[in-house]
Amino acid sequence: MKDLPADFEIHPPQQERTQASWERILEAGLRLLEEEGYDGFTIAAICARANVSPTAIYARVRTKKALFLAVFEHGFGAVRQETEATRARLKGSSPDAVIRGAVAAIALTTFAHQRFHRPVILRAEIDDEIALRTRQARTETATWFRDIVLRHSGAQKQPNPERIDRCFRVIFAALMARVATPSALDVGLVYSDESFIADLQDTAVNWLLLAPAS
Repeated sequence: MKDLPADFEIHPPQQERTQASWERILEAGLRLLEEEGYDGFTIAAICARANVSPTAIYARVRTKKALFLAVFEHGFGAVRQETEATRARLKGSSPDAVIRGAVAAIALTTFAHQRFHRPVILRAEIDDEIALRTRQARTETATWFRDIVLRHSGAQKQPNPERIDRCFRVIFAALMARVATPSALDVGLVYSDESFIADLQDTAVNWLLLAPAS
């Protein structure tokens, strides 16, 4: 990130010993975030879990906010790697198969990292910097989805980027609600992740593709 305020700056370690210490700090912060949410994400708790002194943290960052941003980037790096691997495995030559596969790839990666996504989503509602970074990540995924769907423009109802983006927003919003506030989707029935993904796939196909000829 360029032109960050001084309080958000991260000073990467240069020596192997301090690099190892910094990695422990980032991992400890990530696990605390997943287990305790933002309220449990404290300098003291991270120091205890990583077995470091506060000076080891303040040598790299000046504030808890900067540390949170560093842990966010660390956690999202793992999400990005798995996303890319999942996309690389995406198969299917028909428009229907491609769209269903793309939706499944997004959903499965989201669910695999939902313990990380949940506190980040909630924090983004009140934190402009986290909102900006999650928006950038979301835009990357939206662009990928748009590009892969447009490869089959001849099979679409209206092959234009705006319609595909609207479809993506609805699919992604449902996923985020499922991860961050699952009770919002509770209407008294057990709704498995598999059924949820299948419904998202049907929604995308019906939204984007022409009905098959009878």
